[in-house]
Amino acid sequence: MAKYRYAWTEEKIQRYIEEGRGYGEGKEYSPWLRVQSLSSRGRSSRIKGIKNQRIVHLLSDLERDYFYLLDFCDEVVDVREQFPLPRKDTQMIAEKFGYRHPAERATGVVLVMTTDFVITAKDKSGAIITLARTIKQSEELNQKRTLEKLDIERSYWEEKGVNWGIVTEKEIPKQLAKNLAWLHPSYELEEISGLSKETVVSLFKVLQQRMVLNGDARLKDLLMNLDDEYHLQEGAFLSILRHLMARKEIRMVDWNSPFSIMKKVSEFSHGEGEIEDDRGQSNYFLA
Repeated sequence: MAKYRYAWTEEKIQRYIEEGRGYGEGKEYSPWLRVQSLSSRGRSSRIKGIKNQRIVHLLSDLERDYFYLLDFCDEVVDVREQFPLPRKDTQMIAEKFGYRHPAERATGVVLVMTTDFVITAKDKSGAIITLARTIKQSEELNQKRTLEKLDIERSYWEEKGVNWGIVTEKEIPKQLAKNLAWLHPSYELEEISGLSKETVVSLFKVLQQRMVLNGDARLKDLLMNLDDEYHLQEGAFLSILRHLMARKEIRMVDWNSPFSIMKKVSEFSHGEGEIEDDRGQSNYFLA
């Protein structure tokens, strides 16, 4: 549990409720905690989500890396971060187990517990399901107090019939997350100087066709030659490649290897195909 920057009071909690924190879905959802709310372990991040088209508040590097996996997963429909649990429910659970419910030290106010991610996804049959995931460093799972709070959270979601689980750094392929982080900002392609939207769209097709025809070439050479051929600023076709990869129209054959323009063009593929971890499993992080 991260350390709060400012002391919690009942007035502050009521203000958050009145602001609609923890309510809504998709673009309209408002997280209970935002990056300004607490000082978290690691670096906090504010990232524009692809699926929900809003600023997502992530309170650690691990949350950020997991979010990239979720946002690129075909089966994920929506992601709600820092999701609040009703205090009356978590207090009852804590009392049943004989645990001390989290409270603000300075004021004694009973805190609102949160789940890091509540995920709306499609299962193998296409049915909509809800998943709840808590993000923890594996070393934290050796702490008795942490396990008590996790037990409260687990029991809450179990009573709601929602699949709940813990994700640690061991379940997040570091290189895969790094690759997705590099692509994520390119989902919406910035304008290329002097080119109309129609022209840029036509260049998408040019790049895809040339990649099919030049499998043995180095990606660097292909991109530089295209920049020269079309009299574009250096790096223009790299920006186009990143955009197409972010849109999954071009994919790396091995997502768990570092992206490099020194790779051969044949190390990239087109069209459908799952993003897999280094064990060849797709969407394993939803299991």
